[in-house]
Amino acid sequence: MRISKIAIAIVSIASFASIIQTPTASAATEFQAGRIIDDAIFTNKSSMSAGQIQDFLNSKVPTCDTNGQQNSEFGGPDLNGDGRVQRWEWGKANYNQTTFPCLRDYKVGDGRSAAQVIYDTAQKYTINPQVLIVLLQKEQGLVTDTWPLDIQYRSATGYGCPDTAPCDAQYYGLVNQLDWAAKMFRSILDDSPYWYTPYELGDNYIQYNPNAECGGTVVNIQNRSTQALYNYTPYQPNAEAIAAPMGAVVSCGAYGNLNFYRYFTSWFGDAYVPFTNLLMPRWMQTKAATYEYDAYTGNATTTQIPAGTQQLYTTKITIGGVTYLRNKDSTSASLSTAVRIDDLEEIPYQAMASPRWLKLNRNAYKQTPRTGYNIDGLLQHGRAIKFESKTTIANTTYLRTAHDVATGQDKAIPAIFLEEVTFEPLLSERWMSVNKGVSFTDINSGSQQPPLQDNTQAYFSSKLLLNDILYLRTKEATDNGSSNVVNITDVTENSFIPMTIPRTMKISAPTEKYDTRTLTTVNYSLESGQQVRFKSKIYVNNQWYLRSETDTNSNIPYGIPLADLVDA
Repeated sequence: MRISKIAIAIVSIASFASIIQTPTASAATEFQAGRIIDDAIFTNKSSMSAGQIQDFLNSKVPTCDTNGQQNSEFGGPDLNGDGRVQRWEWGKANYNQTTFPCLRDYKVGDGRSAAQVIYDTAQKYTINPQVLIVLLQKEQGLVTDTWPLDIQYRSATGYGCPDTAPCDAQYYGLVNQLDWAAKMFRSILDDSPYWYTPYELGDNYIQYNPNAECGGTVVNIQNRSTQALYNYTPYQPNAEAIAAPMGAVVSCGAYGNLNFYRYFTSWFGDAYVPFTNLLMPRWMQTKAATYEYDAYTGNATTTQIPAGTQQLYTTKITIGGVTYLRNKDSTSASLSTAVRIDDLEEIPYQAMASPRWLKLNRNAYKQTPRTGYNIDGLLQHGRAIKFESKTTIANTTYLRTAHDVATGQDKAIPAIFLEEVTFEPLLSERWMSVNKGVSFTDINSGSQQPPLQDNTQAYFSSKLLLNDILYLRTKEATDNGSSNVVNITDVTENSFIPMTIPRTMKISAPTEKYDTRTLTTVNYSLESGQQVRFKSKIYVNNQWYLRSETDTNSNIPYGIPLADLVDA
């Protein structure tokens, strides 16, 4: 059944136009023939409560001329002969009606207000009550009419009133009209096989006017709500109607759907589901190769996006149960192209090939890499931190600390704020004793060698200071570039011990004194047979060294290998 707006029997179309309040001119500037209103808006049954509907109706008619006391816009007769033609007189003469309850005050047979009927119908069929309010306005002007006629309520939504025949009496009455209009909308929204409509989603030829000679164009109907509106009013406005001043009537014009859009947007705001800002704009990447989609139609565009493509997404929209994210450029250009959220994933961290210590080359904050927001407190220049994973977003590499990896925190530091932590040579390389039970540990990976069973001596040549903790590295590890270290608190200096009885021994063969810390000679030659009195000794690298009485008294760490000595 094709249903269109009817003109109530008030002299002429021109007089009917004088009753209906015209929406503002700006409301029609974005009218789209293929997308008059979005499904999510059309079906938002919770947009208004019954009380809010009542308040809205009250606001549109602050003063109702219920008893028709105002002067008649349509002339006589002057029934009471007072020289003044009032509305009640015109109503009495033409429709045998002398009272004119406004929609805001209207009650139906069961005592419900018009506002309650609108609300109840909206809930029954899951239709936005604002849609029903607009329907009552565009069809009969009931929302703003200050003295409506009974026949306006009789065919309040224009249901059952075809262009080519009188209105069907079986659909008369405000409750009936709203119920059948909403039932038709719901059936088409549900694509019910039991409700015929000549319009389908996609391309449809739609006339500009009931007069076929006015022509028409192919319209791509993009959603069920627009399909339902065309089933109700099967015409689209031509360019002249859209461009004409409000209230003007143009040749071949059709205003039903245009006025629906105008009233809705001027009274209730956007007819289209808007993109909304993400709480935090964030970088994401495509899981696999995909396409951009027109979020409003659900149709894929020709723009293919390779797998792993990173983009900064700033706005979102959910239509038909599908959520789309729109990137920064499309948001700035107000485009409806976006990517389905199911095709996206968070940009992951990857484990570093080898965990490593790095230090800050300036003051810095940790950041959430996908948003770029600073979090936590300021980290001081020079602080050393261990890192275990990384990610690269928008050509910026971020490193995540071992602590944040362990605790699952989405925090990282841009690599440009970091530099290598380097070992420094010991001012004096030396042999030292490593305490029993201590393990040499890779400072980066944390892997440990088996713990020492006894005190063990090692030759240390480099050091590393990490957050006020000093670590030592052996010469062998230094030469090999290994990062195995031991905490300085786990080593002790090799020390001389007093000999129980000082003794005099002689040199068995030419030799030299050794610095017992480094086991290097100190250019102090001793001849064979030379006698020396010794007072203390030390064990270094599996060999005993004796220290002369003179060096003992002066606390000089020089010694002579016991192997080069014999009893005097």
